[in-house]
Amino acid sequence: MAAASITPKIVKFGFKNYAVDDTKRTAVCRVCSIKISDTTTKTSNFIRHYKKTHRERCMNVLARKLTLSLSYVRLGFKSIKHYKEKTKR
Repeated sequence: MAAASITPKIVKFGFKNYAVDDTKRTAVCRVCSIKISDTTTKTSNFIRHYKKTHRERCMNVLARKLTLSLSYVRLGFKSIKHYKEKTKR
């Protein structure tokens, strides 16, 4: 059950009031206040809600992420992860 105790990135980003019990995790959307639930091992319902209901916001986030990734590539790194590994102190 250790994996379920880690809050997924999509939940940190778009949801609040995150809770986990034995069989499911639930959270409330920060934008529209709808309660979403999913199993403890999946995040598909959270992702699906955000992509379908808040499409424009989702696209803006993806565009920012792509722009940031391209910036790191221009600097000679393969990815943001590669940059972080090479600049670790």
